[in-house]
Amino acid sequence: MLAKQTGFELVLLHVTDPAVLHGHETPEHATSVDQILEWQISDAHHYLATREKQLAGEGVVVRTVAALGKPAEVIVRTAREVNAAMIVMVTYARVGLARWMLGSTADEVMEMADRPVLLVKAGSELTDDAFSNIILPVDGSPTSEKALPSAIELSHLLNAPVNVVRAVPPAVVTM
Repeated sequence: MLAKQTGFELVLLHVTDPAVLHGHETPEHATSVDQILEWQISDAHHYLATREKQLAGEGVVVRTVAALGKPAEVIVRTAREVNAAMIVMVTYARVGLARWMLGSTADEVMEMADRPVLLVKAGSELTDDAFSNIILPVDGSPTSEKALPSAIELSHLLNAPVNVVRAVPPAVVTM
């Protein structure tokens, strides 16, 4: 685990978006939006406490935050408030209509963040050696090379090599 390897504090953040009330089981006794939100925040606190206990048992320093608001804005604001070295988050990699309708919190965070963002694809399994080798794809532009300092810093923290890769399409030969 990255936090354990680096000794950094892990801040677990759960954001409840008051504009989106789907996707959660709600208690039958909830009769108003306020009651549903209150229940969702309570459920978030319970979830975070469970995860905090588990991670602390593995030797990870953990802090938890449950917040209400627009997810991307809250994520970026919380990262600033806790002076996070980076934002690590899952991405569901939605495409097509689902992405258009639901948007992408990961995309919004990437646009708004003032620090590195590490995206982990939902369902991928990170093994103990997941951070033993870092790949940095570049396209030759100054923008793509702005990731180099973060990759080098991560490389030093994890004692892992950085492999800079630039893929170029094969030449097309016409006769």
